[in-house]
Amino acid sequence: MIESLPSNVLGYARVSGDERVHILLNFDRAPVQFPCADGDCLFKLNENDRAADGICALEPFGGIILKNPIP
Repeated sequence: MIESLPSNVLGYARVSGDERVHILLNFDRAPVQFPCADGDCLFKLNENDRAADGICALEPFGGIILKNPIP
């Protein structure tokens, strides 16, 4: 589990060899923004979900999967 996320955001990492993936999910009815590592976006639940310049923005019930995020 990824610590220090907003209370209604679930985040966890999966690692296989030298590849790392972060999964970030917003379980709130409101949009949320928080600091996060940059990485290549593999999938997002909403077209407005994004992670750029060290900020992750998720729509209500949104989510994003980032590949090889920089710690």
